[in-house]
Amino acid sequence: MIAPLASNQSSHLRTGPLWRACSWTALALVFVWAVWQRIRLPLDPIADPDTWGYLSPALRKFTGGGFGHTNGRNFVYPAFLFLLLRVFGSFCAITTAQDFLGLLAGAVFLLTWKRARVFVPNPRIGRVGHDLLGLGGAAVFLLQWQTVTFEQEIRPEGICAFVLSVTLYFLIQFLACFFLEHRRIASVAYGIALSFTAIFLASIKPSFALASLFVLSPIVTLFGRSRWWLDGWKRFCFLSGSPLVPLSFRCRNTFSAGTTK
Repeated sequence: MIAPLASNQSSHLRTGPLWRACSWTALALVFVWAVWQRIRLPLDPIADPDTWGYLSPALRKFTGGGFGHTNGRNFVYPAFLFLLLRVFGSFCAITTAQDFLGLLAGAVFLLTWKRARVFVPNPRIGRVGHDLLGLGGAAVFLLQWQTVTFEQEIRPEGICAFVLSVTLYFLIQFLACFFLEHRRIASVAYGIALSFTAIFLASIKPSFALASLFVLSPIVTLFGRSRWWLDGWKRFCFLSGSPLVPLSFRCRNTFSAGTTK
């Protein structure tokens, strides 16, 4: 009895107000340092030989031309640049927006790490220790010089970290809702969001196409349970007010024969 009592007291100390205050202080210090690393740099974006392929579609649009591809570049990142320049009218808005998205990527990483704890039924460390480990990973990402450099350049790498972090967040949510919590509507919603973000990531940077396919692989499980997926899709469409509800009924009638939960 003495050992369990000592273990409970130790666990209480590790999750007490002092440890929580330390974790929040460490979180604030990491983000303040990350912000300082970014605001002390010049706001003018860094150009390289590939910049013209991303920037020229927006410049042509401003000069009365058409918004088209240049050097085979995809339209997603050039459209992002065009939107920033159209709204703010300054190249400084590019680095400011990318710095902000980089900081958001660190915050989304922490949310993803916190949610991933659900996959460990009997963790050996307390919640505060788990959060501090996640904070260490976020600090490595936010404070490394290469991350800050990407955010200063006119390249899709400046926003890829944010889109990748959101994609991983939707992946963790989908896995938790589908395999552990068995929440149909939430699983379908996160599955749809995961599909869009994974495709969007591959569109921004085609070199992430293989990673996007790997991330989408768990969704294939849904199609192995056709009735389960269609029931969840029907409820999701109904709650969101989508006009596709009649289509979902028709699809269920088509696939219900010969399928089991």
